[in-house]
Amino acid sequence: MKTVEEAAQDYCAKERTTRSEYAAFIAGVEFAQRWIDIKDELPGEGVYVLLKYNGLIYLGSRFGDSFLEDSGQMNPDEDIPTHWRPIDWK
Repeated sequence: MKTVEEAAQDYCAKERTTRSEYAAFIAGVEFAQRWIDIKDELPGEGVYVLLKYNGLIYLGSRFGDSFLEDSGQMNPDEDIPTHWRPIDWK
């Protein structure tokens, strides 16, 4: 698998883009790969996202003030995720 930088270089060489477009490509990838702190923003209710807590990552969703994850390992009363990340289902 290519690194972000390699993918950006390949894209820029193919499209003959400028250095600023290379930087924009990198910034876009970094933005898409970010983890969002639940203190800053919550995912939509019932929307599946990746949840990070206790150093682990799970697929789950938010319902009201609680988070539920698909494997049943998370105790919604005790285990509160610290971060989440959207999933692109395309």
